[in-house]
Amino acid sequence: MEYWVKIKGNSLPATVSFKEMKTVRLKVFPTRIIKLSVPLDTPETWISEYLINKTPWIEKKIELLHC
Repeated sequence: MEYWVKIKGNSLPATVSFKEMKTVRLKVFPTRIIKLSVPLDTPETWISEYLINKTPWIEKKIELLHC
């Protein structure tokens, strides 16, 4: 499934990796790449809601990285 994050009218793709891990890791890179690592049994709906809830944080990171 493809995931997208809407930032100031632009949709940015979010790469999601399912891994053997216990916690979630969200990274934003200066190239505007968004990577999310989640445990293997994470539901798709949870991932979508998580990205929506983290959108303000992602926006802030992108602004800080592009200053």
